[in-house]
Amino acid sequence: MCRGPDPSPFASPSSYDPVQTLSSSIDDLNKTIVMAIALTKAGRNVDLAGLEHSVGVLCAKTLDLMPDEGRSLRPALIALSAALDALVAAIGQTGARRT
Repeated sequence: MCRGPDPSPFASPSSYDPVQTLSSSIDDLNKTIVMAIALTKAGRNVDLAGLEHSVGVLCAKTLDLMPDEGRSLRPALIALSAALDALVAAIGQTGARRT
């Protein structure tokens, strides 16, 4: 079973925590989306290239977790989904072009 990216060669295998790694990735993606919403609302064009790929990789890695581990990320993933919905709404409201 795939357990996410290989841990640092300097980290002991027992210190690698795939849930924490994915949680950090979710937080980073949320920050990116919040910034994209702000830029969109300010009338700026936003380059969303790679966003779909990032979300896809995040979902795939989440599915690789043990069920209990995956469930622990559910609230963060729901928040990420809401942020994506807010971005779509902001783009629709401002008529911003996706580049």
